[in-house]
Amino acid sequence: MKRFILSHKRKKSESSGGVGPLIPDLVTLGILKKPVSEYTNDDINNEEYSKVLIPYNDPTGKILLNNGCIEFEVVGVNHHKDTNNADTPTITLMTKNIIRNAVFDASEPPYHYGSNRWKYSNIRQWLNSSGAANKWFTKQHDYDNPPDEANITYNEDAAYADAPGFLAGFSFAVLQHFTDITNITALHKEYNGGSSGSSDETVDKVFLPSLTEIGRRK
Repeated sequence: MKRFILSHKRKKSESSGGVGPLIPDLVTLGILKKPVSEYTNDDINNEEYSKVLIPYNDPTGKILLNNGCIEFEVVGVNHHKDTNNADTPTITLMTKNIIRNAVFDASEPPYHYGSNRWKYSNIRQWLNSSGAANKWFTKQHDYDNPPDEANITYNEDAAYADAPGFLAGFSFAVLQHFTDITNITALHKEYNGGSSGSSDETVDKVFLPSLTEIGRRK
């Protein structure tokens, strides 16, 4: 399951020739039935407003789609704040189902099964990239490897280096409403010299829910 944030934005596209047309809002695009700014917590339990279908182009055929769309559910209203403007109304969406098999991180020294650190994970880079297949991956540290079959030792079907970045499947108009949010992720003591209490801070458009958010940890 994946989460990302939609915000109430109506931006103008600029060019050297002046100001272009307004980018359609999410109601005009047929994504939402009312503006983000009108959502309340009551809508989370109202399927009329909580069910969200967003068209997605998947050339790999590995993303679970519902009539050409990824099906999401609204799971939060103004729960996550826009990193660039905390006053911007937001809703948090989570995929209704697991939409593809994908390894969290490829094998790398000294971690045979990859690192569990979100900040440097393959999955974070892929989820937040619009890059082309085999081109979205960039080394984030000396031992970083792409999630291709050669670097996945236990489930080759979970490789995705040869897929376009996840964001590439959404239209330009929809992407304008994806919002940057700041995530704080606790670090395992292994990454901090044996002590606990440290964390990483990342800015993401798309992220995985925490164990607390899916009810696995209080």
